[in-house]
Amino acid sequence: MLCKTTNTNWEGGTSTGIHELQNVGISVYPNPVNGQALTVVSPGQTSFKLADLMGNLIYSGAFSDASTIDASFLSTGIYFLDLKVNGKRYLQKILKTD
Repeated sequence: MLCKTTNTNWEGGTSTGIHELQNVGISVYPNPVNGQALTVVSPGQTSFKLADLMGNLIYSGAFSDASTIDASFLSTGIYFLDLKVNGKRYLQKILKTD
């Protein structure tokens, strides 16, 4: 769905500009992550930011097609993976367990 008014222009039916991972070819696994690595598969050039619940940036980077993110240094808790693929943002909650 595309919504256009004099002050807005967004797609996906969301006012946040953050889209769902479903049906766009993005995979994040394992989740919850209890090991050393988190794998992200995405179609094309992708930039990412990993933040804690307080919004503090933990890790960021960029990759093409697939990447493994080191999760060994993360404490047990909840994190947010913010992905930007082809100009669109995707947000995934990540649970780190021991």
